[in-house]
Amino acid sequence: MQENEISEKLEKFSKQVLRGEPIPHDLEKMLLMQWTRVEQEGLYVDPLQALQTRLIEPGGTYPLLDHSYLNDKDRANPATMANVKAMSAVIAMCSFVGEDDESRLYGYWHGPKKTPASEAPILLLNSEGQFDLCSGRNLAEALLAAWAFDEETFVQRKDWFAKYGVNIVATSLNDLPTPHSDTLPQELHQKLYREFKAVP
Repeated sequence: MQENEISEKLEKFSKQVLRGEPIPHDLEKMLLMQWTRVEQEGLYVDPLQALQTRLIEPGGTYPLLDHSYLNDKDRANPATMANVKAMSAVIAMCSFVGEDDESRLYGYWHGPKKTPASEAPILLLNSEGQFDLCSGRNLAEALLAAWAFDEETFVQRKDWFAKYGVNIVATSLNDLPTPHSDTLPQELHQKLYREFKAVP
């Protein structure tokens, strides 16, 4: 991939996925991993692939975000649609950037205060429509928290990331910080659901 093509892709990602915000350093390095990857059958060739995650392509479709999984019966159910409306309101405060092999989406939780991606905690939206904040200082650490199930794997993936220019501050799984936000996305989702459900 040519340098000018990479620059164009990064600019497009910034505009369409991050709403014009600068791409955080670890995310940019992982985008380059994905875009320049040379696949080898049966092998993980980089740490992003080993963490079973694909970064979102601008213009892609994701059922959890566009609610394309809904059928006519769902759309006729007021409680279901109240939940969809509540989910959409919370999703509007996020920038989702990755999807893993369990169809979970990862992104930046901007929240009502519109925290920039460079400072925002990482958020996970699971296939059941539940929002959770992830441990870690950035996306790379959040993915390690989700997919490195023991210390040996953590260290291996951390060292592998370092070879791609992604430096993980945490020294172990226990060293991954707990995220903080004045507004928790799942609590906001539940609050909005109750409000929308109460409206006739």
